[in-house]
Amino acid sequence: MAEGLAYCLKFTDLLPEPEDKSNANLIRQVVDFCLDGLRGEDGNRLTVNPGGEVTGAVNWLISADVNAVNFYTTETPVPMLFVSLPSKSGDDWRLMDGFMSFVQEGPQTADLGQLILAPHPEIDMVFNLRFAELQKKSSSVRETLKKALGGRSNLDETLRSLSDPQNNRLNSFF
Repeated sequence: MAEGLAYCLKFTDLLPEPEDKSNANLIRQVVDFCLDGLRGEDGNRLTVNPGGEVTGAVNWLISADVNAVNFYTTETPVPMLFVSLPSKSGDDWRLMDGFMSFVQEGPQTADLGQLILAPHPEIDMVFNLRFAELQKKSSSVRETLKKALGGRSNLDETLRSLSDPQNNRLNSFF
């Protein structure tokens, strides 16, 4: 059974307030979040819960054993993120560290009229590459990485600890 998710978006309060408050800039921030999570000015991933890194939607989905996904956005009439999963993931997106900071909560009213969705093949491609790379690893490396991808341990430290000749390309994928 397929699953489709839609979220009305807002600028996150986890990052400094942007000068450019256009819908296009908001969508760019959300795309960046999906690809790589959120990083502070020091370059380190942000944490919002004790021990929970903001690793982004792609990494979080891979950690939840999702094997396919497509991302779409629309800037008008309101900025929105749409996600299509070929099968129900069973995971509650509200639990993804940092995600809800981008989501307008409560009832939303808007005349959506004819909605035009913009696909984001760059997110889909990164998801597919990371998922495929993870499948090539041993089960113990996969489990260690999935824990870090889901934000339950430090992803950058995990990647460094797994650096050896067999895993030397991990940093380029994650």
